Amino acid sequence: MEYTIEFVPEEEASSLPSMCEIRFDCLVKMYDMAVSKPSKLLPFSLRKEIPRKPQWFRSTSRMTLEAIKNGDEYSIGRQIKEQFRQLEVHIEQYENNR
Repeated sequence: MEYTIEFVPEEEASSLPSMCEIRFDCLVKMYDMAVSKPSKLLPFSLRKEIPRKPQWFRSTSRMTLEAIKNGDEYSIGRQIKEQFRQLEVHIEQYENNR
């Protein structure tokens, strides 16, 4: 896990809400399976993968800093796991409907 903490100028900080943003970015590479028909030269069929254009997915959730500070670790972790699960479900639906 990598953490980055940096100074924010006051004029920028005044316009920012005191929120936490949790974001998952995911690139899904899709493939179609193609089957070639047997011919006189090749009496058997061949399978080959045909790549399709990759698709990016992003899942973002926001919580107030007070909710994180005062919340228990279990409920915060449960929210993050649910966010990730929803991303997986959405990607699976995308893969099955293409």
